Amino acid sequence: MITLECLNQVFEITENSELGHRRYKLDADHHPWLNYFGNDGGSARDPQVALPHNGHDNALISVSPWSIDGNHADPGYGYLSLVLLAYTNTVQKPEGVIFHPNLALPNMQNMKIKGKLRGVDINSAGAELVFWFQMPNKEGNKAINYACIKQPITHLLMTGQEETFEINVDIRDFDQWVCLGSCKEKEEVYDTVDPQDIVSELDAGISPYNMGFVFLGYQPQALISDQAPKLSPMDFCFPCRWPVDPDSIPQGTIFWYDIEIDYHSYYTVKRK
Repeated sequence: MITLECLNQVFEITENSELGHRRYKLDADHHPWLNYFGNDGGSARDPQVALPHNGHDNALISVSPWSIDGNHADPGYGYLSLVLLAYTNTVQKPEGVIFHPNLALPNMQNMKIKGKLRGVDINSAGAELVFWFQMPNKEGNKAINYACIKQPITHLLMTGQEETFEINVDIRDFDQWVCLGSCKEKEEVYDTVDPQDIVSELDAGISPYNMGFVFLGYQPQALISDQAPKLSPMDFCFPCRWPVDPDSIPQGTIFWYDIEIDYHSYYTVKRK
């Protein structure tokens, strides 16, 4: 049994020999969802708690500008922006992110995510809104990132109406996934591992650090590019070395309603 203290709460975590079914339902008054916003060189360092929708009991709001993440740029899969994420493991950051016992230590097989969303003034900049997760590699010395690129929900944002979505998450459907890899500057931090090569780790009880939704696959452009210096992927990230053309990055507001996640876990988590 592991005891975890987070934000003045104590949790008891017990490992089990078999997978057990778990269910998470969004409660906007107490939720684990965060985003990285404000690509202005000043507020993008730490994740911010996603805003509750005051007119709806079970809704959150995610507002751009979302920070540019160049960690997985060429030769990795591409730039991304973290729109909505939750820390799901006992590896917590010093600032004390939220750990929710009903969305804890999930297995990335046979998970179903459903809910509703509504996009307002969305410019995807050619990116797709997809499910994503991050986990440790086998050696435990690097992180691996995967995105479910075959189930994008970007098109639902473009209607301007409340739309229902459902995503089936199973890493064993290898064709659904891509490993995001690393840009050259972060190869000591992020690993590249094919999805089929992590199934044994998941079967052994290894869980993601975090998971959620990202805009993936856009190319930020420098503002007044004819005067900009030569920029690396990290120069577009916090702290920004040069202003970015806002039309080249995802923009808008996303309302998330009634998120439910059915998943399995090798762990039982209870508040003490």
